[in-house]
Amino acid sequence: MVPINIPPLRERKQDIPFLAAHFVKKLAPDSGGRVESITDAAVEKLLSYHWPGNVRELENVIERSLVMCAGTQLDAADIKLESAPGGVPSGPRHPAVGKARRTSCPRACRSTSTSRRLSAKRCAAPTATRARPRGCSASRATRSATG
Repeated sequence: MVPINIPPLRERKQDIPFLAAHFVKKLAPDSGGRVESITDAAVEKLLSYHWPGNVRELENVIERSLVMCAGTQLDAADIKLESAPGGVPSGPRHPAVGKARRTSCPRACRSTSTSRRLSAKRCAAPTATRARPRGCSASRATRSATG
């Protein structure tokens, strides 16, 4: 086996124009076939985005944009990105999100007492806390780990 290390898309922005044009050609027939190309303004918008994901995220953005596009060219106005450039969420997180997570995690822990990984997923706990999701007692997490 030979490992192949490919840097993330955010580190090779020079590939974005070629990938975007490729995805437009590949995906346009499935979305109605109206769109023939991508404008320079659309490419600039894609280049200004931080791309926390990778090539699959770019493909998904192009696919969603093609469905919403009314013309024959994919323009910057047709492209909707998940967050603001730089990878910063476009708005502040609502305080109710934290409260909902604090109340649902103990419930998830009780309902999935045999699987700590599943309860951590349900709590959306970060990898570092997957051994014991917030709201779960140490004894419950230990009991879950042993089956």
